[in-house]
Amino acid sequence: LSLCGTMGLPATRPEVRSLRILWFSSFVVSKLALVPMWLRYSHLPELQQPTLRLGKVSYLASLGLNLQLMVSAAKDLPRFLAPRGAAVRTREAYEIPITLAQKAGIIAGAGALLLTVFASYLIAPAAAVLSVMALRKRSSRNLRIVAGALCSAVVVDRLAPMPQECSTTAVPFLPILRLGAKAFKHRFYPTNDSVKEIFKKDGKYVIAVTPHGFFPWGVGSLLVELMAQGYLPNFLGASVLGALPLAGRFLRWIGYRPATESEVHRCLEKKYPRNVTIIVPGGIKEMFCIRKDVEISAVNLRTGFVRLAKEHGATIVPGYMFGSSQLYRVADGPLGQAFEVMSRTLRTSINLFHGWGGTLLPYPLQLATALGEPIDTREYDDVPTIHRKFLQNLREAFDRHKADYGWPNRPLAFVGEALPQPQVDALTGYTGFPLRSKM
Repeated sequence: LSLCGTMGLPATRPEVRSLRILWFSSFVVSKLALVPMWLRYSHLPELQQPTLRLGKVSYLASLGLNLQLMVSAAKDLPRFLAPRGAAVRTREAYEIPITLAQKAGIIAGAGALLLTVFASYLIAPAAAVLSVMALRKRSSRNLRIVAGALCSAVVVDRLAPMPQECSTTAVPFLPILRLGAKAFKHRFYPTNDSVKEIFKKDGKYVIAVTPHGFFPWGVGSLLVELMAQGYLPNFLGASVLGALPLAGRFLRWIGYRPATESEVHRCLEKKYPRNVTIIVPGGIKEMFCIRKDVEISAVNLRTGFVRLAKEHGATIVPGYMFGSSQLYRVADGPLGQAFEVMSRTLRTSINLFHGWGGTLLPYPLQLATALGEPIDTREYDDVPTIHRKFLQNLREAFDRHKADYGWPNRPLAFVGEALPQPQVDALTGYTGFPLRSKM
């Protein structure tokens, strides 16, 4: 019953009524069972000792108080066992546990995918280390089997032909791919039909979304929605993603291409159903611009995607991914700046971070993508004008839909603009590590 109260189940639900009747019945039976027990053992000399007199008096006082409380409670018993009120549907009654289950699904699904990606970083080094250990004379048979399996997997993955674009064989797996979007309860603004309304088969499109966050889950939701509409989109990312054993092959299978100028040209020359390309212009820079109180985007520093879209006469669609920046906490301050320099040098993201409960799992937030007014680059003469129009449409989309997402007072700032002073605790200035790392 306490659990039902915690979950907010109405008392009129049949399961709550049944539990109340069961509780009352067990209470009555247990109390009545004491009567024959007392009658059976009351004559024993152990219960007649003078030293028990004080205990008997206190027990009688307690019994009287309990009887008084029971008489008072009996007046409310009918209402307790048969509460009045309107019947509540199951889904409404279990809204709290359903919401908690959905959050658990977000954590589990996203965590499994993230762990798979992170494990891909370690497959090749692990295979190398285990191979060296397996070459020793005293190495066990199991170690040799594991080392051989890992090495074989890496070799086969490297030698087998890599997919060069989003494969048609991925379409039958769309229900599985959509689980991630459903786990995050991803939606589009202004409506979930925005994708269908904006994109046409005879056009060329560049969807430029921001912010990157630590891990751009929103891109996956956008990708899946486009596939559901019949498109086989391209999405551009860091070159290191394609080099990951196994995970790199999977990403290429669903449309990943390295974010190089030659690949952008190649993607923008494709026709339907591959005439849509997704790009996150802010890239690594935005991974180090995460704050709890304000949204920060670095797209104002990027004009290359605009120039390439202009050269191909493509339409640029601004997209803002609500919630993407708050899925993880990352190191900031001098420590974060050091990792940013390291990441730019190595052309891959390296940073200290934590998710829900100090783990790799993302915080259970809902995600949404606000699509701004499309920009036909053929209607403009120069890149700076198109870029300014892109920033304007992006900010308008953010301001128009931030209240719908639940951030009515949250501002959007581009890198270089004045920002409010962040609120930090004493330890932040001392270590610069994420909260869970400090603990």
